[in-house]
Amino acid sequence: MAAFVMLAYLLSTLLFQGMVPILLLSAWSLAGLANARKPNLPLQGLEISGFDWSKIEPSANLQWTSCYESYECARLLVPLDWTNSSNPNFAAVALTRVPAVVPRNDSTFAGSILINPGGPGGSGIDEVIWSGYGVRDEIVDNPGKQHWEIVGWDPRGVHHTTPGLTCFGSDWDRQIWQYRDWAVGQLGSNDHALDIKWATHESLANLCAESKIGKFEDDANMHQFVSTALTARDMVAIVDALQAEQKSLSSSIQSANHVLQQPVRPEKPALLNYWGWSYGTYLGNTFASMFPNRVGRIILDGNVDPIDYTATGWLSNLYDNNKNLHWFYYSCFHAGKKCAFFDSNTTSLSDLEKKMHTLLNRLRNNPLAVAHNGSADLVTYDDMANLIHGAAYAPRYFWPDVAQVAQDLLNNNGTSIIKYLKSLQIPQSPNTNTPTSPDDHKSLVLNNETLPYPPDYSGGLEGAISILCGDGESLNGLTKHDWKQRFSQLNNQSAIAGPFWAAIPFMCQHWPSSLRPADQNRFKGPFQSRLADYDERASPLLFIGNTADPVTPLRNAIGNSRHHEGSRVLTQDSPGHCAGPVNPSTCTFEVIRSFFANGTLPEIGKVCTIDGSPWD
Repeated sequence: MAAFVMLAYLLSTLLFQGMVPILLLSAWSLAGLANARKPNLPLQGLEISGFDWSKIEPSANLQWTSCYESYECARLLVPLDWTNSSNPNFAAVALTRVPAVVPRNDSTFAGSILINPGGPGGSGIDEVIWSGYGVRDEIVDNPGKQHWEIVGWDPRGVHHTTPGLTCFGSDWDRQIWQYRDWAVGQLGSNDHALDIKWATHESLANLCAESKIGKFEDDANMHQFVSTALTARDMVAIVDALQAEQKSLSSSIQSANHVLQQPVRPEKPALLNYWGWSYGTYLGNTFASMFPNRVGRIILDGNVDPIDYTATGWLSNLYDNNKNLHWFYYSCFHAGKKCAFFDSNTTSLSDLEKKMHTLLNRLRNNPLAVAHNGSADLVTYDDMANLIHGAAYAPRYFWPDVAQVAQDLLNNNGTSIIKYLKSLQIPQSPNTNTPTSPDDHKSLVLNNETLPYPPDYSGGLEGAISILCGDGESLNGLTKHDWKQRFSQLNNQSAIAGPFWAAIPFMCQHWPSSLRPADQNRFKGPFQSRLADYDERASPLLFIGNTADPVTPLRNAIGNSRHHEGSRVLTQDSPGHCAGPVNPSTCTFEVIRSFFANGTLPEIGKVCTIDGSPWD
């Protein structure tokens, strides 16, 4: 959620590509659908060395091997269909971990924390490589007392987990489709956008229905087995495998510090310690509802409304989106000249709001022509709206860019936004792995500054669509009139983000019934848990919500908490999507550290503020 749906892996996933909305992903997942937690801005840095996942033989137990220079990787073999033992097929779940700073048989080893960045479609492996060491060292570890390992995995249908979900014949074919879809404009932007997108998305659905990739010898299709419910069952297998690994160590140390992962009595089940962002909150909510006896310490950060998501509505995400934009005006005004959008004529917040409306209206009616570096370009309303929407996920890092770009455009200077648009809107050469990185971009706190933000992965679009459309109810029966009503509802929540957000469920309009999961492999609720069903070692859930989250409003965290007995809500008074590493708060991190350390929940009504300002 993302994030809701993946911030950046899902649909094309480049923040300024404009081809798809930013999902709920946590950090960079809409390649799946659109990244929801961290905007997928490429960063300057060194490429991480590649790793050949095919060299790891999948197995029913975890066989770790060194990978990506300082990480460990494994592939866990799981049944394709957990609800049908007669199905002979398997999936291979890819995992990567940041080892603890102490050996696993050390008395201060606390166990494993699984993380999911959102989406659907976000890669937990890429997230761990990107931020795993920061999460371990700066947030969850208690030096000398408790030391955690951080584990990320790619859910079914995502990146390194196999079989993969690729419908297009090549990455180039996918990029061309995305470009054609983007060139039409956002839904509602013109009289023909709905009609044309209706056909382009039907063509994608037909392509996936005809694809032989992901099919097994018995005609089973991987698209049918990537539901969140099946991924939750995989999580049980993961924690069981981690516990089995721990038991295999020849150590008699039994410390309270690792009771969650090393129960005193072997018959005790393995419990899940988990931090999920955006769509990852839906995954965590599903797990806690299906397997309350396996709950350890679970944090759900940037909450999706599970009822709305399961209905394929995506109608409950933008309630606080305008609060986020107002926060931009407020912080810019109080920053004064540190904010490029503030000028000598600015005397109030309303002045800044009027300036932005003036700019957007100008671009809507008269796109700006730009001649730059030997090429002819233009800047449209959709470009600026997409920039505003994408930056809202991590204001601390990207609002200064929004301010500078907006001021430049008011002065009829489009070069500052073209540097993004030029490399991100035009399909890359088939021989190009990643687009050119923008210069002088701030690195994300807690993340590996030597690495570029993870690029999109082949099949990310198809995987994200397959997961979200399969999790939700079929939309095949909706008419164009129905969609116009949906657009209106979302636009009433946010005029800027509404058109982008409407594009997410629209991808399910033509999704084939032949690619949907069987009913027993979809979890439709109830999304709830009781303390009586928890293990004695478990803690009630911790929900986190920001007061001005652009895509997962605080009300969702509060509403979800009501259905999980004993749970608590931590409010972070800030803009941005999720409280996690991209919207850092020392106060929030202390709560998270204490929760993982001993299950301590914050006091009722606790509110944390963020560290610093975008303009510092």
